[in-house]
Amino acid sequence: MLKRQQLTRTRAHISTLNSTANFDFVHVWSSRKDIKKLRVAFAYQWLIGYVPLWLLIFVMCAFYLGAGHNPSRYTGNIDVDVVDFDGQQAGSFFLDAFRTTPPGNLTLHWRYKYPDDYGNSVRQTQQAVEDGQVWAIVVLLPNTTSIINKSVLALINSTTLVTYPFVNTLPVLVTYEEGRNSFTQNSFVLPPIRAAIAVASNRYANTLRASIISNLSLTSNSNTNRTLQLQNTLRLQSLLANPFVAEYNNLHPALPFMGQFATTIGYIYFFLVTTIMVGSVIGGLKPFMGKIHYIDIILYRAFNGIFQSLMVSLIYSLVVLWLFHITSGRQFMRYWMFNWLCTTLLTVMVAFFLTNFGVFSNLFLVAIVIIMVSAATIQISLELSPRFFRYGYATPLYQAMNGGRHLLFNSHSRFGINVGVLVIYLGVLIILTMLTVIFWVKRQQRNIQKEKNTNNTMHKK
Repeated sequence: MLKRQQLTRTRAHISTLNSTANFDFVHVWSSRKDIKKLRVAFAYQWLIGYVPLWLLIFVMCAFYLGAGHNPSRYTGNIDVDVVDFDGQQAGSFFLDAFRTTPPGNLTLHWRYKYPDDYGNSVRQTQQAVEDGQVWAIVVLLPNTTSIINKSVLALINSTTLVTYPFVNTLPVLVTYEEGRNSFTQNSFVLPPIRAAIAVASNRYANTLRASIISNLSLTSNSNTNRTLQLQNTLRLQSLLANPFVAEYNNLHPALPFMGQFATTIGYIYFFLVTTIMVGSVIGGLKPFMGKIHYIDIILYRAFNGIFQSLMVSLIYSLVVLWLFHITSGRQFMRYWMFNWLCTTLLTVMVAFFLTNFGVFSNLFLVAIVIIMVSAATIQISLELSPRFFRYGYATPLYQAMNGGRHLLFNSHSRFGINVGVLVIYLGVLIILTMLTVIFWVKRQQRNIQKEKNTNNTMHKK
C-alpha cells in the first residue's frame, strides 16, 4: 500500500515538471482569459487589503497629531495663581498687568488670590504647586511699595549714598516645578508669566521715573548735592529700569535631560521589548503542542512573562539610575518595582492580542499604542489638547509616564492613583488572557490530536 502511494506521488511530480517545462510564461498584462481573471482578483484583493489600512493610518495620524494641534488655543486651561502680598501702589501695577494680558498664548487661567488664602505666609504658597493645584504661582512680596518709595525718596533728598534695595530678596517670586512636564512649563507656562511681569515692571518704572523727574525739578533751586543725586541715580538704575525683578523657584528641575527620555520614550521601548519577548515565547513552545498538557504551557508562559518583565525592568532601572547618579536603595527599589508593574502590564497586553488576533495583532497593538501615546503627555499636558483627548487620564501609558516622573524628579503626581489604575488594568488583562489562552491552547491541542488520529488511521489502512 505504501509503495503504491509513493509511486503515484512520483509520477504526479514528474508529470508536473514536464508540464511546467512546456508552459509558456506570459506578462501580467496578457489578454489570456485566465490572466485577466487573475488580474481582476488581484486588484480586488489589493483594494480590500490596503484601503482599510490607509484609513487606519489616517485615523492614527489624526489621533497623534491632533493631540498637539494648536496648543496655544488652550492655554486658558493652565491654572496659575497670582497673589499680591504688597497691597499698595506696586501691587496695583502688578495685578493690572496680569488682568490685561492679550488673548492667545500670553494669557493663562490667572487665579487671583488673597494673602489670607495662604495664611498670610509666602512660604505656604509653594504647597499649591507641590499638590498640583496650579502649574505655577506668582507672588509680589510684602512691603515692596514701601521699600521702593524709601529708595526713591533717598535719591531725591540725596543726603547719603543709597544702595539697591532688593539685594537679598527680589520683589517677585515665581514658583513652579519643571519635572511635572518640562515642555509645557518652558514653552507655555513661563513665557506668559515673564511677559506679564515685564509689562508691570515697565509701567511701574515709567511712573517712578516721572515722579523722580517731577520732584527733582522742584528741588532745582535748593542746596541739594547734585553730585550725590547723580551717584544715587546710577546706583538705582536697575531699580528704575526694572522694579519687578523676579526670582524663579523651580521646585523639581527636570534634570538631567536624559530623565525626560526615560519617562517618555522609555515606556514605548518597554512595549517594543515585550512584543519581541512574547513573540519568541509563543514560537518556542510550538514543538511542545500536542505533546505536553496545556496547563504546563500556560504556567510556563505566565511565569516566564513575569520573570522576563522583572529582568527587563531591572536592567532599565539600573541604567537610568546609574545615569542619574542616584545611590538611594529605597528610590531604586521603588523605581524598579514600578517599572516591573508597567512591563508586566505591557507583556500581558501583548500576549492577549497575539493570542486572540494572530497575524493581525501587530495592527491592533500599533493602533492602541498610537491612541495611548496621543494622550500620554509626552510633550504637552492634556490641558493643552482638545477636550476629546482627556481620555488619556484613564490610559495605562499616562499613568506610567506621570508615575515615572514622580519617582525620578519628585514632581507632582497622584502616584497612588497611577499605581492603582495600572494594577486594575493588569488584573483585568490577566483574567482575560488566561481564559483566552486556555481556550486556544486546548483547541489547538484537540486539532493536533485529531490530525494524529487521522494519520494513524491512514497508516493502518
